[in-house]
Amino acid sequence: MRLPDLPVPEVTEGTVLVKAQAAALNPVDNALAAGTMAQMIPRQYPLVLGRDAAGTVEAIGPGGHQRGGRRRGDRAHAADPPVRLGTLGHHALPATAVTAKPAGRDFTTAAAIPLAGTAALAAVDAIGVKPGQVILVAGASAYAVPLLAARGAAIVTTGAADDSARLTRLGAAAVADYTRGDLAGQVPRPIPRRRGRADRPGLPRTRRPGDGRGTARWHRR
Repeated sequence: MRLPDLPVPEVTEGTVLVKAQAAALNPVDNALAAGTMAQMIPRQYPLVLGRDAAGTVEAIGPGGHQRGGRRRGDRAHAADPPVRLGTLGHHALPATAVTAKPAGRDFTTAAAIPLAGTAALAAVDAIGVKPGQVILVAGASAYAVPLLAARGAAIVTTGAADDSARLTRLGAAAVADYTRGDLAGQVPRPIPRRRGRADRPGLPRTRRPGDGRGTARWHRR
């Protein structure tokens, strides 16, 4: 393993150069590092991990305003750069999505949102949830729960007892403690309906990765 210095990339057509303040890791990074995805994704070096980052827009290439909608100095986050040019390095080359950092979230929190948040959003969209439906969320996703609550679903989720208060704040109507067994027996009947607005983890109401509306280049100093 080496820790080389990589050059700061130059902006090109339709790209945005972002000075990264924080980066995030996802399970896919563990798989890439361990080589378990080598049959699907050829390993090319340098191989830099990281699928998400948050930082400040530093330069915008021709057409970058139209495609990414960013201005110099904007705080932004992005996701899903090419596999071998991740966000943990001194720079990460074009990401498939760049958008404004959620207000009220620091860079560390914002960097953790894009990939996990958009995956949860895609799953919620896919099931076509309707107001009043009862949805079971196994695994207590901090993204899926508030997204479903915002669409009027009554959410039953699994979680540890000491996590119950957080999940309720996020919008869960009932929390079944998976350490106690008999999950069905822990669910109240009828399912209570939540009133008021649940806490939301800063999910952006923005374009999804891969919609072709912007790319980003990242670097650190």
